[in-house]
Amino acid sequence: MITLAIVGIVAAISLPTLFSNITDRRLETQAKKAAAVLVNGYRLMLANQGGSLRIADLPLITNCNNFDDENCVSVEHKTAFKILTDSAGGLDLDTLPENYAITDSDQLSPFKWTDVKYAFMTGDGAVYGLIANENTSIIDIVVDVNNTSNPNTVQKDLRKFRVSGDGTKVADVSSELAAADKGECSIENPGGCLTAEECWALNPPQPHEMKWDGTSCSVCADSQCSCVYVDGVYDPDNPNNNPNKCD
Repeated sequence: MITLAIVGIVAAISLPTLFSNITDRRLETQAKKAAAVLVNGYRLMLANQGGSLRIADLPLITNCNNFDDENCVSVEHKTAFKILTDSAGGLDLDTLPENYAITDSDQLSPFKWTDVKYAFMTGDGAVYGLIANENTSIIDIVVDVNNTSNPNTVQKDLRKFRVSGDGTKVADVSSELAAADKGECSIENPGGCLTAEECWALNPPQPHEMKWDGTSCSVCADSQCSCVYVDGVYDPDNPNNNPNKCD
């Protein structure tokens, strides 16, 4: 009886942590799948334009009035994504979570689904929402990887991705959804970037580049930077890069 009691106590202590870890791994897998969906979709969209290699050249950017023309955005996405339904055809964003928690904080994310210009749902139930951005060389997409299911938490089931370059560069900038105090990570506010990946994902006007000093993000001129960039974005796969020496 004593042994059974001890086993019961240990199980009661360890099972919640075990289930939490399993959930986190599942959500991480779903987030990676969402990133792959975006890479494949925008790469196909670019290929459909006859070899264009830049996001800024897409009709999605040039013809849809900064995503204000929802029908235009819908048509463009349906050429490249397997869409179950979208906001131009009946997807009701009011059914999605109204608020998202921020891990280790009593604040809620400032993100609202009313912020998105266009949203679509894929067959696995993930919902993708486009956010307008003045920088036409990138596309920002918020994704709820499991729709209305819990935990409804930033950087768990709610993610934000930034697509740039030729569509193969997809940066996870989810911490922007929790950056209520610092503001959104942007060229105008690089101090809002909380990670090196977010900083390097920004596309400043040439000939400038992004600098991450280990704790903060800033814009610097070519002559001041020794990192290797492609199209103004730090390239982590380039063997000649040196991200710790950008001065």
